[in-house]
Amino acid sequence: MDVVSNLTDGRSGQITYLSASPFEMHHILCKMESTPKHPVFGNLTLPEKGDGPFPCVVACHGSRGWVEHQHTHMANWLEAGIAVFRVHSSDSRN
Repeated sequence: MDVVSNLTDGRSGQITYLSASPFEMHHILCKMESTPKHPVFGNLTLPEKGDGPFPCVVACHGSRGWVEHQHTHMANWLEAGIAVFRVHSSDSRN
C-alpha cells in the first residue's frame, strides 16, 4: 500500500492516505494529534481537456453512499475543467 501525503508527483487514480477516526467531538478539539490514523482511499479524476494544474473539488458521500445526483455534479465539474477527488472513507474502513 502506497500511502501518500502530497500529490506533487502528478498521480491520479486511487490515492491512499492516512485519516484519523475521532470517536467524539472532544477528540477532534483536544486529542486529534494522538488519535490513531488509518489508511483510507479516494479516487482522483482529472479533466480530459487541459494540461493542469487543475482546481479540485473534494467530494464526500452521505450516509447512503454515492447517489445519482452526486455523479452528475462530478461529471459537470470535470467538464468545467475541475478535478474531482472522490473520498471512499467508508469503503476504506470495511
